[in-house]
Amino acid sequence: MKRFRPMAAFIAALVGISLLGATALAATRGPVSPTAAYVSSTLGYAVQLPGDWRRSAVLSALVNNGNLKVGHEVFTIRSVADESGVLNDPGPGAAWSYVAVVEQWRDPAGWSAMAWATDPLLAGWAQGQVVESTTIDGHVAAKVTNGPRFSVAYYVQDAGRMFVVGYKVDAPQWKPSSATESDLGAIVASFHVSP
Repeated sequence: MKRFRPMAAFIAALVGISLLGATALAATRGPVSPTAAYVSSTLGYAVQLPGDWRRSAVLSALVNNGNLKVGHEVFTIRSVADESGVLNDPGPGAAWSYVAVVEQWRDPAGWSAMAWATDPLLAGWAQGQVVESTTIDGHVAAKVTNGPRFSVAYYVQDAGRMFVVGYKVDAPQWKPSSATESDLGAIVASFHVSP
């Protein structure tokens, strides 16, 4: 029986290390926040918002002037009071930092997502931006990284409309303390087109 003791000790050590590793991983990642569905019947989409993220009534807007843009909705982790405060000091740029945005545009010409994302008049252009094909919500899409308006944006074409779903990560001094780029990425990745 002494022969099996080293093997039992080895297995016990492996189990202990794996449990310690799981505990250490949980401690560094923290608890997973529950998400809440946000459904926009006006713009025709849904996203999942983690924890304290909310739609900003101040930064979101519908456009009723006949342009191609229908509107945009902005998601922030800032409280209403904090958002109001940063709009005044240091200014609007701070309120638009660390936000997720969903825009809907009219697409009467039926442009592909890639054609829209690479047109400098429609999507803009920034030196060093990267544009690649991808899929989001089962739709062929274009992903723009380091573009002119967003850190990461997806262009998603759907039946005469173009969605631009992205997030902005700007100056670190404007970062809300609880905002994370992984939360922003999760909001964008959860995008779902509604009829």
